[in-house]
Amino acid sequence: MNSNSIELLIKTIVWRVFSMLFGTWVTYLFTGDIVASSIMVLVSGLSLTFLQWVFEIIWDKYIRERMRNAISG
Repeated sequence: MNSNSIELLIKTIVWRVFSMLFGTWVTYLFTGDIVASSIMVLVSGLSLTFLQWVFEIIWDKYIRERMRNAISG
């Protein structure tokens, strides 16, 4: 794992923590149950964190340069 991958992982985790806190608050407003809200957001948040990190690595490795070439024509 190179330093770019580690930086992406850290950035992804920091963003996901923020979004999970916000998601918990919004879900709590609808459910009125902080435990259920926290569990729902935790499960979805952790899954999406891992998925986003893998997506970012794949994008950087296989797609980024192709997009630059396609856009610059």
